[in-house]
Amino acid sequence: MKLKLDENITVVAKDPLVALGHDVDTVPDESLTGRSDADVLTAAIRDDRALVTFDLGFGDPRAYPPGSHPGVILLRLRDQQPDNVVSVLRGLAENHDLNELAGCTVVVTERLVRIRRPE
Repeated sequence: MKLKLDENITVVAKDPLVALGHDVDTVPDESLTGRSDADVLTAAIRDDRALVTFDLGFGDPRAYPPGSHPGVILLRLRDQQPDNVVSVLRGLAENHDLNELAGCTVVVTERLVRIRRPE
């Protein structure tokens, strides 16, 4: 799956996801750091990339309904240290076919994955 890591996601997460076969770029890679949520999501849509973020706003289905974007993976982690972020993302990628999450809004915690699919 093609993924875009938001600026609030450690860039250390990129290489493990690439090693699992995913095409990953980051908001800093594209000089989008500090840009609005709308700009970041527009770039993700343009590149057909699911956005991985901590930004709770992207989890609002009224503002960003499933199916209106290539996918949003919202991390809701108590521990946001890079090692834990990498571990959780690796677990998500190893235990779910990320391609099946295209267009979905996915909320991920250390223990749970909730998937809201397009209607």
